[in-house]
Amino acid sequence: MSSALETLRRDFGGGIIEPGSAEYESASRSLLASGNPAYVLRPHSVGDVQAGVRFAARSGLLLSVRGGGHGFPGFGTNDGGVVTDLSKLANVEIIDKERHLVRIGGGATWGQVAEALTPHGLAISSGDTKSVGVGGLTLTGGIGWKVRKYGLALDNVAAAEVVTADGEVVHASAEENPGAVLGDSRRRRRPPSFRAGRTTSEPPPRSSRPPRTLPIHSVADPKHHSRSTSPLTATTRNSRPGPSTRSAGSAR
Repeated sequence: MSSALETLRRDFGGGIIEPGSAEYESASRSLLASGNPAYVLRPHSVGDVQAGVRFAARSGLLLSVRGGGHGFPGFGTNDGGVVTDLSKLANVEIIDKERHLVRIGGGATWGQVAEALTPHGLAISSGDTKSVGVGGLTLTGGIGWKVRKYGLALDNVAAAEVVTADGEVVHASAEENPGAVLGDSRRRRRPPSFRAGRTTSEPPPRSSRPPRTLPIHSVADPKHHSRSTSPLTATTRNSRPGPSTRSAGSAR
């Protein structure tokens, strides 16, 4: 056993799935692509995500990050490398009721987001399929039912917690490391590994009014950022709850 693998088994608190295990066949593929990775990792915490990224780097293995697994290019799997499956990092938490800030794990689907927010009369501008992941859809724009009135999902991101390619954790917002995530994703680069996200939400409007365009810096608030186990931290506006129960975000 290599020293890198020994370190992974020591530091990684989630599931490690290898060829031959009962879960491997389903874990090795995404919705639209099949693969034969050497390891599929299911982290339960940010520390697990860091351990997985460092293991891939030390081993010289290709690393794929999977959120919802809906990505058409098949980035959620590979052959012979490492897949980090964020499905266990899917918490959806309202962290500031007054400002309607919502924190969403990078492995969450938009169906899970809708289920958590609908009882509070909130929704987020997102996609149109509930099984799609939040991370991928958001980082590639996020077109959905409410886009004309409330903007893209990406327009509403206020902050993100990211694990970089060297295994370090970066908090990104308009005030802190503003180009680390938000700028890169808008330049259509491949995103780094997300751990958790914050989004803002609003009650359904009761009267007609022009669309609101909140700049990211107006809703980001790093002091509300937490380190709970989830992969994407984003802050977004929410609109009507009805369409949200159908909306979805895609993740790689």
